[in-house]
Amino acid sequence: MTPPGVEQLRPALRAFDFESLFIEGLGWNHYRGQPAPVAADGRDYTLRPLAEKAEFVIYLCSADAGGAVPPYPTRRKIEQQAAKLASDNQDENAATIKMRMRK
Repeated sequence: MTPPGVEQLRPALRAFDFESLFIEGLGWNHYRGQPAPVAADGRDYTLRPLAEKAEFVIYLCSADAGGAVPPYPTRRKIEQQAAKLASDNQDENAATIKMRMRK
């Protein structure tokens, strides 16, 4: 598969259509998971699983209740929670695979 050029990806970037960007444009896989609520600095956010490739997961984080993008220190806290969530899900997936192999 020939990697897409920046010009082919630009429309999805401009439209903030990250699902199309990763899945259609870059050929990543759909990530099957449930949205996860997270809290940081007294505000609630939702991490929606979007795509995965080679055990690397992309989550889309909702804006805060006012529609604003959180400041950098808050984004770092959200990122840490997303990393833990992805790690926990990988551990669950590995355990499921081992259980299937034993049957």
